[in-house]
Amino acid sequence: MKTVFFNLLLFSTVSIFSQNNVISLTGKYQTGLILPHYKSMNYIIENKIKAFDIVFGLSTKGKKNWHKLHKYPTVGFGYSYANLGNNEILGSANSVYSYINKSFFKTNKFKINYDLAAGIAYLNKPFDKKNNVSNFVIGSHINAYLHVYADIKYLITKNTAINASFGITHFSNGASKQPNKGLNQLTGALGATYFFNNIESFKNNSINENKKSNFKKKFEFIVIYSGGKKENFPTWNKKYYISSLIISGNRSISEKSKLGLGLDLFYDPSLETKYTKKSEPKNTEFIFPGIHFSYDIVFGKLSFTMQQGIHPILPPSDYPLIFQRWGLRYRFYKNLIASVSLKSYMGFAQMIEFGIGYKLQ
Repeated sequence: MKTVFFNLLLFSTVSIFSQNNVISLTGKYQTGLILPHYKSMNYIIENKIKAFDIVFGLSTKGKKNWHKLHKYPTVGFGYSYANLGNNEILGSANSVYSYINKSFFKTNKFKINYDLAAGIAYLNKPFDKKNNVSNFVIGSHINAYLHVYADIKYLITKNTAINASFGITHFSNGASKQPNKGLNQLTGALGATYFFNNIESFKNNSINENKKSNFKKKFEFIVIYSGGKKENFPTWNKKYYISSLIISGNRSISEKSKLGLGLDLFYDPSLETKYTKKSEPKNTEFIFPGIHFSYDIVFGKLSFTMQQGIHPILPPSDYPLIFQRWGLRYRFYKNLIASVSLKSYMGFAQMIEFGIGYKLQ
């Protein structure tokens, strides 16, 4: 399923490339630390993080309307290698990812950007009952990879820029296999970028950036069915299929963003491990509702959604009241939507959801 996740990212990124792009190749070296969000993690973190990335990029040129709306971002793919602070217990991570890099300030020679990326990572030393019981953080080789960076670039020649970045990288399997406390890296990086096309200025791409549009606010309904597998802690090796039905109404507030309000219906049979009654629980007792508020950033057919939700009625367990979703949605055929998202409770991943849906507009 995590391969499906990366293929969705790969396809959506390829589909937005235009033919007349500025092509770039970036190399950067990172150093930093693992953020111990559990006190017990302090005992297994011994060293600083050391990592390097190789990144391929294409600068959008305005063939599609969203290129202009987002001030001609760069999109592409990257590879990252990182040690994880303890070679014997945590090992190292090899990651491939798709990303978008968007400027929010630029001059002829200098620009400040933010960088969002998602992909898959292979961690070589997960928890193992026989060989690695000390790794109580990550339980699987295959994990989701996410990063959020701020970076600056300075153009020193027509083909070369130096850059610096700072940000957070996250590894998690979405509780598909326990343990899954996740890893968060805080790193800084230095690097250089080579442009295969000559560029005179970072502002060359900004033609018609302030051109007026005929934007009209629109309202849409979206219905998505999604699901994923998870394990409970410490009841390992039993997989539960968790599913949800999402019905939401969204209103565009600009050509590149939407606000929404929605209803959720969750089905979570993993609750059987927390049920306190002596009698066998009924399937209907695993069903409960949610209400969420959402904000979407739109990149043409692809959108990044952020949701904050609450359970107005809780199941009979210690289920958290508040939940979050972070995900991608891609309109791949007419009004059909593919989605992948991470559902969490106050920063702790519960599951990775894969979904299919339909948009009414």
